[in-house]
Amino acid sequence: MIETDEDPFPGPPASGWLMNRRAVTVLLIVALAGVCGTVAFGLLWAHDQSKHASTSRIQADSRVVVFNFLRDFTTFDPATVAKTFTDIQALSTGTFANQAKTEFSPQLRQQLQAAGASTQGALRYLELQSFTSTTAGYFADVVQSFSNNRTSGPQSDELRMVIDLSLVKGQWKVSGVTSLDTPAPSGGSSGSGG
Repeated sequence: MIETDEDPFPGPPASGWLMNRRAVTVLLIVALAGVCGTVAFGLLWAHDQSKHASTSRIQADSRVVVFNFLRDFTTFDPATVAKTFTDIQALSTGTFANQAKTEFSPQLRQQLQAAGASTQGALRYLELQSFTSTTAGYFADVVQSFSNNRTSGPQSDELRMVIDLSLVKGQWKVSGVTSLDTPAPSGGSSGSGG
């Protein structure tokens, strides 16, 4: 065996150790920045997904109310007209609730029943035009077939309207209906009606 004065397992030279220590520090900083970036991205993504889910929920919930309103507004017969008008009033709020109470009166119900009025609506197009967390506005195009004891057979009509909704105590309600087919009253402004 050969003996030498050298250490058989020498450590790194002092300057090399400092270089390795700096490299480790730089790597730790880069790794920490990467972790922070990943966490920040994850939080932003989760917030965006939550916002998207909230928007989707608003759209889905308000769309169901508009669909139900249009069904009730355009589909009834003498046996169901009273319930239909009650349902429309239950879906209403604000100014439109007052209009619905006046327009869909017991007298009108009786007249429709006496005339044997029957109508069937078919939704052709429904588009969300605007929304916030508490309001929504839809454009609707409905084809309505109707008959009564004064017509020789079924007639049809196309209804184009804008339906505004408001969130009231957690429930979407119809707050305004504007017919796009009815001529504007004198004075040039368009009104709501049902």
